[in-house]
Amino acid sequence: MYERSYKQEEKGQFLKDYMESGKSIRSYCEDKKLGKATLHRWLTKENKLKEPGFSAMEIRMPQAEDGLFASIELGTSVIRIYQAVAVNYLKELAG
Repeated sequence: MYERSYKQEEKGQFLKDYMESGKSIRSYCEDKKLGKATLHRWLTKENKLKEPGFSAMEIRMPQAEDGLFASIELGTSVIRIYQAVAVNYLKELAG
């Protein structure tokens, strides 16, 4: 799969536009034809997803019906992980 390379100025403009849009990551990325994981990574690097206070994190054992290992809520976004990962990785995602 080909991954497009973005200049720093482009990244900054996408981040600014997203923050001002009030849209969900999914909606914004669909409109701009931008990968959700790409925008999420940029937001995390820019610390834009970190909100003051408590961040909810749910970790549960895999269930036969859905295979979900962990679910992490970050603002209006949810990251679902379907394979076992180290606790430190989950903590890093949660910020």
